[in-house]
Amino acid sequence: MSAKLVTPSEEYKDSFIEALREGFKRGVETEKTEEEIAEIENDFTGYLEKTRAQDQSGTILCPDGNTYERVPSSDYWLVLDDTFIGSISLRHRLNEFLIQFGGHIGYGVRPGFRQQGYGTLMLRLCLDEARKIVKDTRALLTCAEDNTGSRKIIEANGGILEDKLDFDWHEGTVLRYWIEL
Repeated sequence: MSAKLVTPSEEYKDSFIEALREGFKRGVETEKTEEEIAEIENDFTGYLEKTRAQDQSGTILCPDGNTYERVPSSDYWLVLDDTFIGSISLRHRLNEFLIQFGGHIGYGVRPGFRQQGYGTLMLRLCLDEARKIVKDTRALLTCAEDNTGSRKIIEANGGILEDKLDFDWHEGTVLRYWIEL
């Protein structure tokens, strides 16, 4: 069986929990503590429901200190058989913050599966979904300049560097790429 994108579900709970214990995180997220992992494990259904609900509406306090409208998004997991490999979020549109620092798509690959082509595959599959959902003709992706793995994933999927930005609230330079849909 080949790797595929799926909607996050109970079916992959054990593997997802293992990934959290490996240090899996996405983008600017911090690694989960053992206490946080235990809470997720004890109420995995609630964790999935909360994640789905918060991805759809409301506001979010962003790292720049401002509050922005949360944009609708779709979350997917890349799985191989019953093994969780990584997760990816597709934001259906951009707000003022995401135009500068986040873009349409954010992703992360489980540490034990990095540098094996899964990130490139996950982004390619998500771009197929973006072509169905996003109203724009191109998708924006951002990454830290020193994140060589993410840069390679974006460029392997046709990413064209537009610019480099620095923010007083973020350490390091952020690269902004566009990919034609």
